[in-house]
Amino acid sequence: MIIGVPKEIKTNENRIALVPAGAEALVGAGHTVYVEAGAGLGSGFPDEAYTAVGAKTLPTADEVWAKADMIMKVKEPQESEFALLRPGLIVFTYLHLAAAEQVTRNLVGRTVAEVERDLILETLKHCLGNRTHAANILGISIRTLRNKLNVYADDGVPIPPPNGGEMKGAA
Repeated sequence: MIIGVPKEIKTNENRIALVPAGAEALVGAGHTVYVEAGAGLGSGFPDEAYTAVGAKTLPTADEVWAKADMIMKVKEPQESEFALLRPGLIVFTYLHLAAAEQVTRNLVGRTVAEVERDLILETLKHCLGNRTHAANILGISIRTLRNKLNVYADDGVPIPPPNGGEMKGAA
């Protein structure tokens, strides 16, 4: 899969959706990772931190969006990014749709896949159940990861056990 990480453009949002360790894990799993030049600077990650682990940088967000099968963002797509959404594109992000009516209206009727659960579970399996490592790769807090795993388990989804423990969720 080709994964793109554009620079966040929402006002006062300086985080990046994928830290270098996450890029390294994805590249190691055979994926191609494109990061917009300068996207990690607000989080203290220079472009070289990404290229050193096998990710590639592209000069513009438009190029990242155009090449990617999946876009990873911290925040919901902004108005200037709506035109970049296309059928079949996976957007891995936090959508707080109750507070963003314009984003909600723009996403309704589009064929944009949401794969948060699958990505989290695959990352967790790759990390052999290590929640802290998985949270770092995903760029989320351990508390957020635990909350999501509890929701998935409550829905009957098998959860990889921490450090070789028993599987939680459906049998």
